[in-house]
Amino acid sequence: MTNEQLSRYEKAAEKRLKKQIKEVLVKIQKANVDPISFGLRYRSRHFNKNDWEEWQRIYPQLAFKVDTKVKISDTGLIE
Repeated sequence: MTNEQLSRYEKAAEKRLKKQIKEVLVKIQKANVDPISFGLRYRSRHFNKNDWEEWQRIYPQLAFKVDTKVKISDTGLIE
């Protein structure tokens, strides 16, 4: 496999993984659940009760940005 082919596979995997992760995040957001604990991270930096209420208000409207980096280190092919 050439470096160009490997690079194409890595980019394709990054694109697909990014799409799938974003779909899962949006799905759990629409269900109004937070299994990844974004809310706990927010709460750890905002101590006021009103801040927590603000989080509960804004969570359903958040837009997610997902960055992926895939590095294929071994293809399993023997050359």
